[in-house]
Amino acid sequence: MLVHSTISTWPVREPPLSPCEEQTICAAIRQAKAKPGSAEACTRRIQEEGVPMIRRIRGFQAYHVVYGAEAMVTTGSVCEDHPAAEACHRRIIDCIRHHVGPMLARQPVAFAGTG
Repeated sequence: MLVHSTISTWPVREPPLSPCEEQTICAAIRQAKAKPGSAEACTRRIQEEGVPMIRRIRGFQAYHVVYGAEAMVTTGSVCEDHPAAEACHRRIIDCIRHHVGPMLARQPVAFAGTG
């Protein structure tokens, strides 16, 4: 699923005399439980196979991984707009299915929300 958020950025001018400019970003967030001892291998495989694919998506900004307790792995793709976030999410889920599935104790769960 997708998370939609609005962030504010200050102009680069010194001093910032004008109000903030708003920029909308979207994020696709996934969480999966890896089999014991395989969380880092799962992440490495996604970074090798999936991240190069999503880097080519127009609007892609960043990919993040957070390791949690009990082999929980949370990943997030940050994009400029909703279509880019959806495309990143689809490609990473496909990568997980094809390259990481046997290393997971449970299939990934996707999160959605508005911020």
